[in-house]
Amino acid sequence: MPSKLALWHVIAMAAVLVIALKEILPSPYHPDRTPKMNDIPPRIAALFEKTRPVCFGRFMIDIPEKARLIWGPARLSYDLNVYPDGGPVLGAQIKAAVDKITSEQHRTEPSMLIGVFDSVNPDSKIVVGYSHSYNDGYADYYSYIRLGKTAFVQKIIEEGLIILDKSAQYGYRDDKMAYKETVEDLRDLARRLRLRAENEAPLEPGVCIQEGFVSAGLEFKELELISVGFRFPEYPDVSLSVQTWSTDEPNEEDTLEAYLERGRKRAGALGLSELYKLIRTIRKGDRVIGPWEGAEVLGRMPGQEGGPSTHEFVFMSKGVGNDYIRPSITLRFYTGVKENEKASVSPSLDNDEAVALWDKLTSTIRARPTAEKAAEEKATEEKAPW
Repeated sequence: MPSKLALWHVIAMAAVLVIALKEILPSPYHPDRTPKMNDIPPRIAALFEKTRPVCFGRFMIDIPEKARLIWGPARLSYDLNVYPDGGPVLGAQIKAAVDKITSEQHRTEPSMLIGVFDSVNPDSKIVVGYSHSYNDGYADYYSYIRLGKTAFVQKIIEEGLIILDKSAQYGYRDDKMAYKETVEDLRDLARRLRLRAENEAPLEPGVCIQEGFVSAGLEFKELELISVGFRFPEYPDVSLSVQTWSTDEPNEEDTLEAYLERGRKRAGALGLSELYKLIRTIRKGDRVIGPWEGAEVLGRMPGQEGGPSTHEFVFMSKGVGNDYIRPSITLRFYTGVKENEKASVSPSLDNDEAVALWDKLTSTIRARPTAEKAAEEKATEEKAPW
């Protein structure tokens, strides 16, 4: 069974908004959460003397010049993994994957391999095999893309080999050739993928990913998910993470209230409700960040079992359905992090500094401008009567 300390760190953030506390610390910053430089604590102001804009997904943020980007999971219709130095060994990995699939027996087919298909260049391939040895109704796909020293790998596991058919009982039917459409989808994304320098913010519509950029229209066929984190060498215990994901229909479970309520119920079930009394709420309430309307909660967590008291801030918005500029989003900010473990060391920032850094970073998050959008705005301005 997990220790009380581990459980506490899972549910502690839920306490901040749910429990009504007497001590609410005042915030000296402007109501729109865009702090003015002369109001910012000196150490945080110094951190932002030199900044650089970076893009993630369809968005941008301004970060201190020395801040590091750490990319997390990505999905553009299908899972996408990036290996910055994996290009030179990709050929050997493709061969090993094909050899392994070919060596496995299938009940009705010559082997588990369906085929190896060409992609955007001779070093890139799409490998398709059956998911199970006992039937031919599902397939696994691996799209290996080499661009210079970088390898990109998209994978799909256990996708049904079916096609739409209105005359069929359930509106679709089995078709062993259905893999061809998915292969073309993977090939299409590979064609639209190019390398991108970390500080490059393309002006064309599309999605920034680690090491690359995928030119795109309004949407992918399925989920678009981007996650990225930021670390600060001057304050190595501080981290900010961002995750966005597209949605057909906003889900109330993706709101901050629902998230905190789930944590409150779990805490009660575990008999940890009394620990809530030790939490200090710095700020809470509705907030607009970039194109999102959501809510934030900024809390100071008490030390547990001799551990340090640390900061945990969260912003969540359920987003707007079928709107790729307003997907669902979660922002998380922590102090006291060591080796990716929360509440491991004493914070390097006090309350005012932590809030200032949170406000300064989050106030710069915005939709990435494109040349197309700029042209539309210019045309609108030219037509304006004033």
